[in-house]
Amino acid sequence: MKRLSKPMTPSTVCSQAFIRGHRPAMYDRALDLDALAQQIANLWDRQDDASSFSPGEHALITAAVELLDSGDARVAEIINDDIVVHDWLKQAILLYFSVNSNAQQEIGPFEIYDKVPLKSGFDAAGVRVVPGAIARWG
Repeated sequence: MKRLSKPMTPSTVCSQAFIRGHRPAMYDRALDLDALAQQIANLWDRQDDASSFSPGEHALITAAVELLDSGDARVAEIINDDIVVHDWLKQAILLYFSVNSNAQQEIGPFEIYDKVPLKSGFDAAGVRVVPGAIARWG
């Protein structure tokens, strides 16, 4: 597996990936991307049994999706003029849908029923969002 093109130290991954408090319970140390990728691959191999995943395994999936949401990882990127697809991140997205239930969410007069929460904090991020626009976390 090729590494992400953006240099990342374990402390950078921890500070970014767990910004929303989704730190996997089994990690008391810095998260290693290769270890996370392997753990997601192992969960993918057990996807038919996703209903029995532990809270720590749910947190691993959430941590991988958080890397995407924060922009610290991409499912596909160009490295040395080659398109590199990180299958483990695709698998994490699909696992996220498998292990989470739909939930009602309200924002202003709108109501949605989805497995993925709505993104927030646009003002702090300096992002303009026009009426009717919806962005999902991840």
